[in-house]
Amino acid sequence: MSQRPDYYLFKSQEPCWICDDKDTVAVGNLSDHLTKERFDVAFCPLCQFYFLREPPNRTEIQRYYQSEAGLLMRRRPSALVAQLQRLLYALELKPLMQRLHRGASVIDIGAGDGSLVLYLQKCGFQVEARDFYPAQHWDQEQIPYRPIDFSSRSLEALKMHDGSPPDAIIMRHVLEHLHDPLDVLKMCLRAGVRYLYLVVPNVHSIWARYFGPNWFYWDPPRHLSHFSMNSLSIIAMRAGFQLTFQRYYGIDEVITSLYRRRLLRSTQICQRDLILRSLNPKGILASLSSSLSYAFFRTVCSVIFESARESR
Repeated sequence: MSQRPDYYLFKSQEPCWICDDKDTVAVGNLSDHLTKERFDVAFCPLCQFYFLREPPNRTEIQRYYQSEAGLLMRRRPSALVAQLQRLLYALELKPLMQRLHRGASVIDIGAGDGSLVLYLQKCGFQVEARDFYPAQHWDQEQIPYRPIDFSSRSLEALKMHDGSPPDAIIMRHVLEHLHDPLDVLKMCLRAGVRYLYLVVPNVHSIWARYFGPNWFYWDPPRHLSHFSMNSLSIIAMRAGFQLTFQRYYGIDEVITSLYRRRLLRSTQICQRDLILRSLNPKGILASLSSSLSYAFFRTVCSVIFESARESR
């Protein structure tokens, strides 16, 4: 599937998740590199937003995380990779930190292995972690943790443990996993959050075109939607936020896409496959590639949304 479809297969019959435009079109399908199942993809020409047509519901999709993909999100990196991570965090988070006072409260949604909240705590912020797995799987005892379930519509997990709204919520590589990204951002606004720091894969990356269906960040059905800067600006406005900062930066797309390509071509996953192990998305090669890519490629969109009420 190309980055910008040159042709449309047929009318999607499914409105855009962001702008509600009904003239969306089906543009192809993608395979899960783990289960080999195929999923249809729709495209909204108005806001340049891609999304899965008829994706697995919230109950069904859990099985796609009970696999190597889910474990990968929580697996701690090696010491060398962790050091590279900290260097990249300092560069990446500088625009958000410049907007926050020392001791500001921050919730990291999609905390994964906890490396980001530990870094923020060392920088002097009051931090809490949220993710979609049970509390017993969280092992960073010095950081308060609470499982989050957006389907409940509760705002409790979007606030600090004392009930106060955080100064900022971070969602790095989270929005693309949500069934209703617009509704979740509206919930953040109602919870009183001033800043949202979001990072999502950039569907207009040149590597997305080069690797086509092998591009790692398609990742269906765990990634339910795919954003561009244009669709992010639209979703900010519709959720009641103002887009106050935007930039692109690069992380690895080559090693991880080769990893996905090899899995798609494999009839079965072999844990002893040396090539797969070397291409591991949390391995040294992928981390070095991310460091080298940071300033040169547009792998992800990084944005800061500010509450329209707060910015007046």
